[in-house]
Amino acid sequence: MRNLLSNFVLTVLFSSCAMVNYPGLFQKSIPELISSLKGEGEGKGRLGLGEHQYLFSFESLIKDDQDWILAASIPLHGEEILSLKNIREKTDSTKEYGRFELRMVRGIKDFLISQKKSPELADNFLQEFRSIIRLMLHRKLGLKIECESQCRFEEQIYQLELTKSHLSFKKEILKDYEIELVESNLTGSFFKRTSIFFRLKGASLSSPPLLSLELFWN
Repeated sequence: MRNLLSNFVLTVLFSSCAMVNYPGLFQKSIPELISSLKGEGEGKGRLGLGEHQYLFSFESLIKDDQDWILAASIPLHGEEILSLKNIREKTDSTKEYGRFELRMVRGIKDFLISQKKSPELADNFLQEFRSIIRLMLHRKLGLKIECESQCRFEEQIYQLELTKSHLSFKKEILKDYEIELVESNLTGSFFKRTSIFFRLKGASLSSPPLLSLELFWN
């Protein structure tokens, strides 16, 4: 019954997205598109850890002007909080993980161990994930992004890709892996779909990423 419910929710969720007529993103400049990134609000989401999928409703905000919070309500699990502390800083020295972060880190570590690779890469992922969220919140945080064929954000260099339907930022991690932020479904002043993928570099599209986090903004 649970699988049937999950499949039904996914069908409705993705069917509604597939029905959207994407405006041609080439009609806008890169600065305009980058200003359309969204990091606060509410909506529906999906967390993928290998073959495991978790659907949730969420609300995200910067709490007390310092911590980025994503409160996720996961069926059968209750509410879990993803918290990036001191988001105005490039790094967080506390390394205090909540249940949501631990779920992501453990999922990545389990995969790496199964591939006989160092599980320490999971901690690298959290730092790269933090940079991605800071990029999404750059206007709120007063940060600058410089883009041509690549995007420079602080010390990070992202490969930029623009198609008629999506804008993506991709970065290599330790040669064998990559993290990618994909923004699509530009509606009004912001992208309504944000996807973050962490995967083996060069993996086929049919291969599940180590981690995927998809946010569908209301």
